[in-house]
Order: sequence, then C-alpha cells, then structure tokens
Amino acid sequence: MGCKKLTYYENLSPLKVVCSNLNISGISCVGAYRYGYQGSEKDDEIKGSGNSYTTHFRLLDPRVGRWLSIDPKANAKESPYVSMGNNPIWFNDPLGDTIRISYKDRKTGEVGKYTYGSKDKLPKDRLLRKTVRTLDKIERKGADKLGIINYLSNHETDINISPDKNWKGRSLVAFGVSHGINWSTKSGYVSPDGSVLLSPALVLLHELAESYFALEDPIGKVAKYPFLYGLSKGKMSDGFIEKVNAAELLQKKETGAYHSWNDKWIIQNVEPSFNDAFKDKNRTTHSGFGTKVIFGPFTKRARKYFNHKTRKEGKVNNL
Repeated sequence: MGCKKLTYYENLSPLKVVCSNLNISGISCVGAYRYGYQGSEKDDEIKGSGNSYTTHFRLLDPRVGRWLSIDPKANAKESPYVSMGNNPIWFNDPLGDTIRISYKDRKTGEVGKYTYGSKDKLPKDRLLRKTVRTLDKIERKGADKLGIINYLSNHETDINISPDKNWKGRSLVAFGVSHGINWSTKSGYVSPDGSVLLSPALVLLHELAESYFALEDPIGKVAKYPFLYGLSKGKMSDGFIEKVNAAELLQKKETGAYHSWNDKWIIQNVEPSFNDAFKDKNRTTHSGFGTKVIFGPFTKRARKYFNHKTRKEGKVNNL
C-alpha cells in the first residue's frame, strides 16, 4: 500500500490538482486517482492528464477555468462559458442541482452554504433553520401545487437563498449563472388598503417561482424575449434598444397591473394553491404592495408597513 500525494504548483490554475506519478503496487497514481477539483472526475482522453474534468452536466477545462458548453441560464454580464463565477476559491459547482441556503457560522463568523433536502446536519443558525422549516411546511401542506421547490432542488441551476431579518429590505431574485434570492424571514407585503397580506413564506415561494419561470418558460415568453430575463444582449447598432422597448411595451399592454408576464403567471398559477392551503386571500395585482413586518413566516397579523416608493412608514391598521 502507499499514500497518494497531491501537489499544488504555484504556476497552475487553482482549478487544477496534480497527483504525483508515484508507483503503488505497479499501478500509476495518475491512472488510479480519477478525481480533481471539487471531486469532479478527470477525463484524460480529451486533452491529456488532468486537463479536462467531467461533471454530471458539462465538461470543464481546469487550465483556463472554462466550461466547454454554454451555461443553460447564462448571465448577460459575463461569458456563458465562465465557471465558478471566475472565483474557484469561494465557489464550486460539482453538479449544479441544488437549493443552497446561506448562513453565518456562529464560531468562525464565516458564511457557509447548506444544501436543502440533504442529510447533512443542520447548522445552528436561526435564519437558516427558519428557512428550512418554511420550505418544509410549504411542501408538507401542499401549498406548492406545481412542485416548484422539488423542481428547483433537482435542476442543474443552483438556487441560492440568503435569508435576513431586515423587514424593510426588498425580496429580490437575481438570474444568472446562479439564481440568488434575498429573503427576509420577517417581511411580507400588504395591499394599498391593507386588505390583502402576503406572508414571508408566500414571498419566498413567489421568488422561487421567478427562477422556475425563467428556467421552465411555461408560457414561452423567455424563449421569445430572452433579453428581458438577462439571457441575451445586443448592440445599439442592431436595433437592440428598440427591440427591448417594444417588448416592454407589449408586456405592459398584456399584463397591466400585474407588472410583468412572470408576475402575472405566478400570481395566477402559483399563489392560489398557497392561499388555499393557508386560508389567505388571493390578489389580482402586483403593483402597490408595500412591505410590512410580521412575527413569523406564516403569521397573518401585521403591525407596521413601509412603502418603498413613498418611503412612508406606519401602522397597517391606518391604511
């Protein structure tokens, strides 16, 4: 028996791990050790030893840190061949088929990632555990009729949820190489007259549905207008700006108070099953909702509201 030796060379890409060519019982270490960066299996037949890694979905060239095929949901701000967001020290993408929740380690203070649905021990982080419980309850109560959470958990695109306690912050979804969701565990939305309250849990499901819409394209708008979803770009010389303006005008005409094709589809096809499960009211618009604070992800009582547009703050009962 022997010990395989992994060597780091300063002049090599951080994505490339070299196994010294030791001879163990007559077997070359290079041939016996099949894995490299992030545990991906090497495919030495393509470009030589250690120069190509295969993953579940794509091939990676570790020398330049680039995939050999484009990202299915590429970011318009960077090349669709970019791997690990150009930062292989902080990020990795062994399969790209998970929902990951950010949390802060209580001992080290470092930011970690927990894979939702995994058998890993749940870290002792209050926001992380609240997010996991929220996703579990949505599924357990049958509030996700279309199976969006399960779909995203098994898709090749990573979904990163960053929970926080800032009730005045916006809940946002960012499309790109990795879809990212900023979600407040304390804030939902309230209609202008205070009659319809959207719980934080519904807000989270809505933002997950935004990623689902971009990936699954249920009504064909993403394929037809990819530039509205950050999936393509153009130059002013080829009429790109005019194309975008025309698409936005058509979207406004067809959706009205729903704001966009994706929001209209989500409000009409995703939110009703949640509201049926938790006996909440449905809404017929996306516009005019201000942020409000509540006492838990599924709590129906609201105390204060904060309107992002007017910057006005007050009690929900006074709306």
